[in-house]
Amino acid sequence: MRESAGATGGSGDVFAARGPSALSGLEGAVFSAGIAGAAQARGTGPQACDADAQTGVGIASDSREGEGRVAPDTGAGVLPGAGAIAGACEIRVALHYGNPGAEERALARGAAFADFSDREILRLSGTDRLKLLDSLATQRLACLEPGQTRELLLLSPRGHIENQALAADDGESAWLLCDAGHGQALADFLARMRFMMDVEIEPRPDLGAIATYEKPGACDASGESPVWGRAPNGRFLPIGARPQTGGISISGTSPAGAPDLPLWRDPWPALAEGGTLYGPEPERHPARFRALVVAAVPRDSLAETARSLGADGLGPAGSLAAEALRVAAWRPRMRTEGSAKALPHELDWLRTAVHLNKGCYRGQETVAKIVNLGRPPRRLAMLYLEGEYGELPEPGSEVGWNGRAAGTVTSAVRSVDEGPVALALLRRAVPGDAVLEVGEYRAGQRAIVNPEGKSSASPAVRPGAELRGRNLPGAPGGRGLAV
Repeated sequence: MRESAGATGGSGDVFAARGPSALSGLEGAVFSAGIAGAAQARGTGPQACDADAQTGVGIASDSREGEGRVAPDTGAGVLPGAGAIAGACEIRVALHYGNPGAEERALARGAAFADFSDREILRLSGTDRLKLLDSLATQRLACLEPGQTRELLLLSPRGHIENQALAADDGESAWLLCDAGHGQALADFLARMRFMMDVEIEPRPDLGAIATYEKPGACDASGESPVWGRAPNGRFLPIGARPQTGGISISGTSPAGAPDLPLWRDPWPALAEGGTLYGPEPERHPARFRALVVAAVPRDSLAETARSLGADGLGPAGSLAAEALRVAAWRPRMRTEGSAKALPHELDWLRTAVHLNKGCYRGQETVAKIVNLGRPPRRLAMLYLEGEYGELPEPGSEVGWNGRAAGTVTSAVRSVDEGPVALALLRRAVPGDAVLEVGEYRAGQRAIVNPEGKSSASPAVRPGAELRGRNLPGAPGGRGLAV
């Protein structure tokens, strides 16, 4: 079987893993080959791979049986059907397991799991671990309690996004879940900034991850959920496979001698303490009542975990399904939306990842200035693509309007419910009802970030407006200031 890679971001082949699998449902997994290899062949290394290998963001089928190649034997460390390439982007996960649409629907209702082993995990230990994170990140983390998950961003001095992570703490260590290709950069940055603090930073390449969505309706808009549990002491527990109505549950106790491993519950789209909204209220957000939960799993136990979940009726879902649900939830991702030198305001990322009232951090001045005085120059929008069935636009593709550049595509997927759709960063001046062009596609749009550029925390009147124009002392026609 051979298929064109669509919007995977590269021109790699897509091929099926053949032969016996640890789980019969994983036979025939399809994943992208040649994306990382192409970057390596060009001599551009892991950074180019990170920019190119947007695995799981679209596939245009042109199947011809008998032209497939056998997937390499990857050994332990990834789910059966996924693969690894030494020297670039290391871990690749399956695009799908035979039926992307069915996998998407199963994952959405909490009846499937996705391999997140391309994500990278960092462990921070030492008494100053949360102090270090709090001093550098956009989020308030000094008082992070066991059992909580908070999202953080690292910004440049000018306020552009440089990195992102989900943070959890078990009382002894802080655990950071980073996007593919971004964990080592974050570890290096934290190591440079710790100075005399009591912090040890440890990348954990021995850990993979498995993700699922909580059953729709299991959680409310405030983020409370009866589905996922913890031990009475609040410590993290390894992922388990227990019969559960609509999803994976957490095993009641850790196996004897087994270390507790982190679990992250994505806060999106709830409004975090100290955050602000550039998009709809949580109760009107398309991602309401559904939450992504990610659990760390030792890489040498991934296949065993997959078999255990399969025995409880939870099948695997590929990255096509996971990405389709992410895009439908308007959820920005570091390696796609965050890689476009974006400001957090442009992506509605202040709702979960930024605390406006915490102490200083790099980029804070830009964050506060745009909230209080300005408007973000671009805005994230959902594009509904119409045209001849073919390859999806690649990340970075130009979005046009009236013959002019209007923005760029950041992610493109085929949704089982919406068809071909994309996330795009558009210039704020582009009208919200404008019909756009993306390659051979015409695109309608739905605003994600308010086109007016104001957040729920922005003042109704620009601060200092009373000092402008005729009210300034000495200005032509000015009345001066009242005494």
